[in-house]
Amino acid sequence: MRQLHRSDAQFPTKFDLFVKIDSCLALLAGTNVGLPDGYHDVAAEAEGVRATLAASPARLTACHWDPLCENFLDAGASMWIVDRDYSVTNHPMWDLDDLSVEAG
Repeated sequence: MRQLHRSDAQFPTKFDLFVKIDSCLALLAGTNVGLPDGYHDVAAEAEGVRATLAASPARLTACHWDPLCENFLDAGASMWIVDRDYSVTNHPMWDLDDLSVEAG
């Protein structure tokens, strides 16, 4: 059996944050559901990220997708990442980006 390197690994589910945002907004269109205060300001700032990612797409790879501190087990000599229920194929920087948000 060939061992997969992280760059080769794929999960059956792919996730693209901006596709998800667009689909959620499409579901809300025509409803009376309001968006949180400040949403449009944050969305406008995110357009720069969307444009950058689109201009230089990365090869998607396996991501844990839920790097909460509770999902890391420190065994002393090694670190284990557990709870892969949300794992998806995504941008290779997703886990580091999300971890930086979770860590504050």
